Amino acid sequence: MDQTCMQIFSDFHETTFWLGSSDFAIEGSWRWVETGTGFTGYTNWATGFPDGNRTHNCLLMKYIGNTPQWVDYNCNSKSYYICETPYVSQ
Repeated sequence: MDQTCMQIFSDFHETTFWLGSSDFAIEGSWRWVETGTGFTGYTNWATGFPDGNRTHNCLLMKYIGNTPQWVDYNCNSKSYYICETPYVSQ
């Protein structure tokens, strides 16, 4: 993750960010909302997550200690969000 992203997350240390994924359709089958594709490769789940709670269906990034990690959480909770954009070289 680049330094700009890390600075933003650090500035919002007590805040959660929705990452655009859910297991709402099938519990435990995490998919990106935009494409419907499942996770491949990288994950960053915090210890004990996903927790299997059927009301926690949204993937959030949250600071656990000093490390941003993934947690599953209730989708009705308000969170900031992160949008994906194409990379533009400078």
